[in-house]
Amino acid sequence: MSLRHNYNEEETRRYLIDVLLLEAGWDVHQPDCKEYDVEGMPSKTGDGRADYVLWGSDGKPLAVRS
Repeated sequence: MSLRHNYNEEETRRYLIDVLLLEAGWDVHQPDCKEYDVEGMPSKTGDGRADYVLWGSDGKPLAVRS
């Protein structure tokens, strides 16, 4: 049996992605974790936002999801 959800993007983040990241030990409530401004995106200005950035203990990004 397949379960289906009709979540919008915000609900998908809150109920699925954030929960899974928290369970994996990431603090999704820390500054600069969500909606992080980035350059070099495929837009007219080259600017955009990453949905999530997971930061290493050295302050460098380990994973970026846009």
